[in-house]
Amino acid sequence: MKVFSVERFKGDKPDGIGGTISEWVHHIYVNGYIDMLTGHQSDVQNAFITQSTHVLITDHANYDVITTDRIRGYEITYVDNPVGMDHHLEIYLKQVT
Repeated sequence: MKVFSVERFKGDKPDGIGGTISEWVHHIYVNGYIDMLTGHQSDVQNAFITQSTHVLITDHANYDVITTDRIRGYEITYVDNPVGMDHHLEIYLKQVT
């Protein structure tokens, strides 16, 4: 099982030259496994969760994760507590470059 840092958007801050920079801060750590949704890294899942490329399966459902959060290298597209059983979360991700 791996540990992933979930970041939450704090706001925009001045960049010193008249623009802004988006500031993300550490929110929580989650334990789990990331896997591809399809058999190939470049494939895109176009079914229920559009554009998701990976899924993070957590070790329990007590994490405070929302779709505006991110994990380094991934945007969170959807957070699911399957069947409302509070056993684990399935956090759908879109890999970004």
